[in-house]
Amino acid sequence: MSDPVLTVVASGLGYPEAPRWHNGEVWFTDFVTRQVQSVTAAGEVLAHAYIPGQPSGLGFLPAGGMVVVSTYDRKLIRREGDSLRVFADLAGLANSPLNDMTVTPDGIAYVGAFGLETAYRPHTETGPGMLIMVDPQGRPRVAATDLGVPNGMAVSADGRQFVVAETRAGRLTAFDIGPDGALAQRRLFADCGGRFPDGIAMDIEGAIWLGSPFTEEFVRIADGGRVLETIPTPGRWAISCTFGGAGLTRLYCTTARTTRPDLFNGRSEGFLEVTDVSVPGF
Repeated sequence: MSDPVLTVVASGLGYPEAPRWHNGEVWFTDFVTRQVQSVTAAGEVLAHAYIPGQPSGLGFLPAGGMVVVSTYDRKLIRREGDSLRVFADLAGLANSPLNDMTVTPDGIAYVGAFGLETAYRPHTETGPGMLIMVDPQGRPRVAATDLGVPNGMAVSADGRQFVVAETRAGRLTAFDIGPDGALAQRRLFADCGGRFPDGIAMDIEGAIWLGSPFTEEFVRIADGGRVLETIPTPGRWAISCTFGGAGLTRLYCTTARTTRPDLFNGRSEGFLEVTDVSVPGF
């Protein structure tokens, strides 16, 4: 079977991250514009919130309302209607700026903090990044430490397994999720074979689609590390992905034509792209 091919849904973005399917639209954050945006079925790009501390991870609470990571002031911001408020202040726990996030169906948010190393350090350095768990009332506590730049995250369909991409370490790491949301039994899910994974999405079979920016490809990888499929993105960083559409049979992917200097100077050219996949999300 041939690998999927991407089609551009929206262009003219900056650096789109953390795509999420919600109410028939693809929502995402943009590092360059510092906006939370969505793309409608007609391809219209809508702006929903401006986060001056730079938005990153994005999620939706079961009780209603969107939560978004504010990277540099180390907070979770909640949007209800047209108002924004601080949902959780993580500055007292996070050892560094925040990054991606996932929110479970029962409203627990897991937020990554990069770690003390920055994006400019050599790839051989692997930590210490951390994960912070925030309960539905906005109360935070440390969930895991000593991670190699935690990035994209996913929770299995049965809610029992948590997977995080450790970008600097070049691997996917799994944990068991306890009844209270605590993470335990850390193990290797997959070595990424020289790739540095960014955003991830898990399908109904338990395989992970990951964005690999520097090798310019999205990769579907099984527990244990076997590569199942790839989607090349020549000339564009493969950033992150999510399932959407009817039956969650479409993979929406964020990409950018960029370099590290362009990214940090706001000169990236971003895209939302899509393809049909044979194994859906959930």
